[in-house]
Amino acid sequence: MEGTETEGERRIAGQFSGADWVKENYKVEPSALGRKVADVLGFVWRGIYHLDEGALSRVKWDDDYVIRFVYAGDLATWDFNRLTELVVLCHDQCLRLDLQGIGPRRMQMLFHGRQRAGGASQRHPTIEDAVLWLRKEAYGRRT
Repeated sequence: MEGTETEGERRIAGQFSGADWVKENYKVEPSALGRKVADVLGFVWRGIYHLDEGALSRVKWDDDYVIRFVYAGDLATWDFNRLTELVVLCHDQCLRLDLQGIGPRRMQMLFHGRQRAGGASQRHPTIEDAVLWLRKEAYGRRT
């Protein structure tokens, strides 16, 4: 990672800063976790305001433990690759993302903050480490 920020602390480009939009529109000071999640969502959707207003207004942006967002839509890995972008950015930001189906074409996204080191419920690997582990498990090799 570039600059003086440590891994998981680098801020996503301001052009799509969801945290600034949340603070201005909902008059709430997002927690550090809320800022990261809002910025990830803002980047992935090229503006957090492209997501459902009702769902965004129900998020507890100041929660330090979990950010819960209900999403109705598609996620894919390549064309319209929002799923890939979510996965990569969550790894970069040390965010655990849990996707849970809650109804037809509806899911909740649960974001939990993590760190690079610690026990299984505390840490989150880089995307590079996650890919190495997965390929070793799936194919019995490291590349």
